Amino acid sequence: MRLWSWWLSTSSRETDPLPLALVRIGIAVVIAGDLLRGAWLGLVPWLWRPFSHGGLSTFQSPYAIIDNIAPLSGGPALVVVTIVAMAFVAAGVLTRPAMLVGLLAYSQLGHLYPPGDRAVDRLMRTGLLILLFSGSHLRLSLQRRLQGKPPVTAIPAWPADMMVFILVLVYLSAGIHKLGSSMSWVSFSGRPMLHRILTNPLAARVPRDLADQGMGLLHFLGFSTVALECSAVLLLTRLRPWWALGGVGLHLGIAATMNLGAFSFGMLAFYPLLFSAWLAGRQYKKT
Repeated sequence: MRLWSWWLSTSSRETDPLPLALVRIGIAVVIAGDLLRGAWLGLVPWLWRPFSHGGLSTFQSPYAIIDNIAPLSGGPALVVVTIVAMAFVAAGVLTRPAMLVGLLAYSQLGHLYPPGDRAVDRLMRTGLLILLFSGSHLRLSLQRRLQGKPPVTAIPAWPADMMVFILVLVYLSAGIHKLGSSMSWVSFSGRPMLHRILTNPLAARVPRDLADQGMGLLHFLGFSTVALECSAVLLLTRLRPWWALGGVGLHLGIAATMNLGAFSFGMLAFYPLLFSAWLAGRQYKKT
């Protein structure tokens, strides 16, 4: 009975829709911005077409249904569809139908170019899927404003709880992987792992001579990264927003020193949930 009572209390808890609405807008903006940047660089015709029709990837996913329908124009068309759908999602206009269309189109883009379907893409798609069943469209919605509908102050909290739990798994698995793959992450001797990463010519933008002068700092930052990720269980406690301050610093540092596309901004799009206690003040209240 105690377990059942806990389940009822947890599943019926309510929260302010503002954090989820901010996540909705953040994910949509990041996805649209990432695709627009690809279009600006002229990559759309090369990335999202099958190899037999001029695409770069030799990998063929059996789930790339659009290949069988329109191998030449399908990929570029889906890029446009995804961008338009994300604009509707961000604006809060026909939000749930736009989410569904955007999810399907964005998923097909991942199957069209598997090497470019990054972990952050999958995480953002998962976030959109959860938001589809949430009340995120009830706040910061242009459609509701134009219709003159009153603001909604409470929605079910389980979608927010589910996304926070997924973030715990993401960060915790990253920290455990670092501990298991190379002890140089937590060692203060030898060449720090961050030095290797931040001087990688394919992904980093830190000059080698500058990195050579900061070995001690890189050791400390590497240790701090592992400590932060392995302590992600704090996201399930009242210390969540304080932990999130470290996460913001981590992702802004990655964005400043490395060329990883949408990774940092895609992760930060979920952070309104981590600051929900400060944004809305209803995170720990129960019905």
